[in-house]
Formats: sequence, C-alpha cells, structure tokens
Amino acid sequence: MNNNLTTFQSHLDEYYGKRGTPTREEYEEGFEAFKLGAILRELRLEQGLTQKQLAQKCETSKFSISRIENNAGDIRLSTLMRIIRVGLGGQLTFSLDIPNVVKSLSGVVNLPEDFDPKEEYKKYIVSKYSK
Repeated sequence: MNNNLTTFQSHLDEYYGKRGTPTREEYEEGFEAFKLGAILRELRLEQGLTQKQLAQKCETSKFSISRIENNAGDIRLSTLMRIIRVGLGGQLTFSLDIPNVVKSLSGVVNLPEDFDPKEEYKKYIVSKYSK
C-alpha cells in the first residue's frame, strides 16, 4: 500500500490554496468556465453538429464556437443563451449558492444564521413584506 497517496482536495489546497483564497477562487472560476465549454461541446456532438453548423444556427462564427468550447470564461450571457436556445434547442437556468440568502417570489431575502426554514420562514416573509 502506498502511504504517499493524497486526495485531489489536498492537491488543490497545496497548489492553489484553501477555498476562499484569491488564488483558489481564480482556479475555481477557471474550472467552471472549462466545464461549461466542455458541456457545450458534448451537447453539440450529441446532436451531431459541427462547430460550423452550430455557428450558422446561432448566427456567429465557427471561431467563436471554438473559443467558447475551449475557454468559456469570457462569454457574454446573450451569446450563451443563443447557443443553448437557438443552436442546441435547450433552456438556460441558473442556480445561486449564497450563504444565508434565499431567493423568494418577492426578491432576495437575507436570513439570520439561526433561521429555521420551515414555519419561521413564512413568518419572516410575512413580517418583512406586510409593512
């Protein structure tokens, strides 16, 4: 048994710093952009489209599709939506993960740390917006 094995998390911590540090945040953002590009490429290939065909459907250039698939870090939201909606026939949805914040029908609400998300949530929303 090799006692020198390390986890991927340990590797990331060593080379990019702990979560929350600027270097690690930069790495995480780059990785998310990479994943987005890889997902778009995979979806395009599953639909049997070349980069040129997808570009024509989206009224953009093959170069733009290639650039996005290889590094989606600097993509405009409108371009991403057009590729997904028009080019791939899908829908773009977002999920935000912000500590102690819940998105409600009335907007974004900051919640106290000791907040109980069941019955207390209803009371909190009613009191906050019934003024």
